[in-house]
Amino acid sequence: KLHPRSISLRIGAGTAQCLLGKTAQGLGSFLDATDIDPADPRPYPFLASASRISNDESDRVQKSFKRFLDREPDNGAANFFYALALSRGSSAADTAAIETLLARAIQLDPNLANAHLLLAETLARHNDYEDAVPEFEAAVRLAQDMSEAHYHLALAYKHIGRPEQAAREMEIFRLS
Repeated sequence: KLHPRSISLRIGAGTAQCLLGKTAQGLGSFLDATDIDPADPRPYPFLASASRISNDESDRVQKSFKRFLDREPDNGAANFFYALALSRGSSAADTAAIETLLARAIQLDPNLANAHLLLAETLARHNDYEDAVPEFEAAVRLAQDMSEAHYHLALAYKHIGRPEQAAREMEIFRLS
């Protein structure tokens, strides 16, 4: 009440709410933080994490990420977050837009492991394993502890006929 325009306090409140299992309230706090200053990038990673757990307010989440992208079109994270929001309610029509946003995110920030992973998953969903493999490999290279990427890379290797590499990635996944 003393600092209603404090983004840091909204992020802190949202984090505490999520940790207490009140994800819908936490999501609301993160959304409120994005409303205070839509160009401030701090709340968006928290919003992305909370929106993975809760489908509440999906339209508002998508609009928040879109607003961030509109204000920061040359921000790799902004492109990634909007692609992530679109992918959650994905329709066939959104696939091209998602791929374009992810390619732009990677162009702007090649170190966004999650952007590589989401692009690879999107390509793999359409059986484009040849193009998915380099993106899975990039995700693994950038975030070696990302077990999900090792698992999907193993499956992609299997689809393109590289069984030894598939077995190696599956073993890494199992050990993680």
